[in-house]
Amino acid sequence: MRRAILLFLLLWSFSAFAQATEEYTGYMGDDVPNDQYRISLNAGQTVTITAEATSGNLDTYIWLADTSGNILVENDDRAPGDLNSLLIYTAVDAGEYVVWVSNIQGTSGDYRLIIAYDAANQSQPSGDFQAQTALQDAQQFTGYMADDVPDDRYPVYLEAGQGIVATADRTSGDLDTVVVIEDPTGDVVAMNDDRDLNDLNSRAAYVAQTSGEHTVIVSNYEGSSGDYLLQIAIVTAEEAEAVSRIELSGSVQYYDTEHFRIHYTLEGDDATTTDYVFAVAQALEDTYALQITTLDWAIPPADGGRGGNDLYDVYVMDLVNDYDGGDLGFNSPEYPSADNPNTPAIEEYAVPSYLVIDNDYNLSDVDEPIRLMRATVAHEYHHGIQFGFDQNESHGWYYEATASWMETITFPEDEDASGYVQNVYSYPEICLGAEGEADPTEGFLMYGSWLFMQSLSDAHTKQVINDLWANIAQLEGWAALEATLAAYDDTIEQAVTRYHLQNLMRDYDLAPAFDGATVWLENTINAPGDWSYTGRGIQELAANYFKLEVPAGLYTVTLNGAPTLHVWAVGIQGESADAFSLGQQGSVDTTPYNEMYLVVINQAYDDDVNACEYSSYSLDITVGGESVQSPVYQLNPRHFITLQSR
Repeated sequence: MRRAILLFLLLWSFSAFAQATEEYTGYMGDDVPNDQYRISLNAGQTVTITAEATSGNLDTYIWLADTSGNILVENDDRAPGDLNSLLIYTAVDAGEYVVWVSNIQGTSGDYRLIIAYDAANQSQPSGDFQAQTALQDAQQFTGYMADDVPDDRYPVYLEAGQGIVATADRTSGDLDTVVVIEDPTGDVVAMNDDRDLNDLNSRAAYVAQTSGEHTVIVSNYEGSSGDYLLQIAIVTAEEAEAVSRIELSGSVQYYDTEHFRIHYTLEGDDATTTDYVFAVAQALEDTYALQITTLDWAIPPADGGRGGNDLYDVYVMDLVNDYDGGDLGFNSPEYPSADNPNTPAIEEYAVPSYLVIDNDYNLSDVDEPIRLMRATVAHEYHHGIQFGFDQNESHGWYYEATASWMETITFPEDEDASGYVQNVYSYPEICLGAEGEADPTEGFLMYGSWLFMQSLSDAHTKQVINDLWANIAQLEGWAALEATLAAYDDTIEQAVTRYHLQNLMRDYDLAPAFDGATVWLENTINAPGDWSYTGRGIQELAANYFKLEVPAGLYTVTLNGAPTLHVWAVGIQGESADAFSLGQQGSVDTTPYNEMYLVVINQAYDDDVNACEYSSYSLDITVGGESVQSPVYQLNPRHFITLQSR
């Protein structure tokens, strides 16, 4: 069983934090009175109290009280599966306190009590507060983390207004740490996976809103494991706020617009220019005007002035370059989650956020950096809008598909989303919404799936995407899309069918920017007989495309496979195209058309978009058949390109 180990320092240490300890032993059981130990604390001094069983089946229970008997903080088990006890408390007032040691009824045995004191209250650092300064007085813990062991939990008592900084660093293995802070009610109020884009260690900071026992939780990113060092520092509110966000390389300057505060510097690696800041300001306000004012998206919730005022905060720093790579931008949600007062509904997981963009986008393969900056601003700000509905949606592809689509709507002349279409077109057989190991493109499918959002918009106007996010705030996974489409007398199966047919036609206004990309041609059927796919089959809500290149005439198409599989025939003639639903068997006449395609669509779906499954099938093409039904859809082949084998 994994157990986090508190690093106790006997007497005085020469490490970054000065600490002294006292150690006591005793016996505890139902038949003996509770033990008590008097201690003295200075105002602002932190004490760590640990009670460990050394014999018997003792399950320790400890609490700290003032001399009037008022319990200030208490603990039974310091971690799941660990019956020993741990308290961390920072004194508000100087004076005497009482440590009590007891047992859970029915248990007994010897114990060891360790009381570790920080050095007496020290003056706070002056100037710009840095994370390293925060940790100079930190309590330190070590532990091991992996997929097969439970998260480590560390109780910390905080008075309202006190700040906390918790940092977890890998010390062995390939561990990618995750740090979470919970308030006394168990709500997540801070969380961090990666400290920055190039650092897989974690750092979370928070200012307590209420007095009580908070909990620092250490876990791992799935698939990683190893030892870690956790440092927990009790700091001022100002220090916690400073370390919880972006630290620029030089003195910070601000530029406020009507709706945004831009944080930037003219010094060091993150240095930018005032002209660039003005261009960022224009892009931000243009984005706000389109997304908020014109399209009526809800304003993200305010952050309580964390960036110095109530404007939405934007940080400009060196994110990406030709040497180190990096990300074009990111949006960071903040905690705690609550309702967004800017929507008519009541949300549970709405959070404020801030966004970060590069300081110049000066890359060798980018001809016009300002255009890339504008596309990134439109994309990342929309993530902030999304977090105002739900930062905890289980289908992560919703976030990127919608934000990429919003690039194309906000700045169609600057959008960068068309570059992801090739990924979707190359893998039409992969399930819609594929994430993680289900995505063979290492994460790009969700960006290219902005085409699905455009297809929905083409069918039902742009408002359907607003409605989708309102439902995402209340429902999970596909249920949100089901509810959205139901209000438009539509279904997921119908929407996905239109989407795959639209992809075949390349029927999008931005298709000229797709760089000639077409959907993958699975096979060419050039004679009657049995035909099948050339790959592995077809996943949920996905499609295979076949070219039907047979002599003109009437044919019957029979699909042999799961009942969720359906085949469509699409005939193209000049400036029009007809789409026929054949179900699992139907007739098609190729005579009127220059080109004809069969599209096999899998209408099955479930909420596990990280583990999609292939379905097998075959197509039987025979000469002759019943009368041909009327087409279900009239498609526009204005941008169609004949499919070719690759």
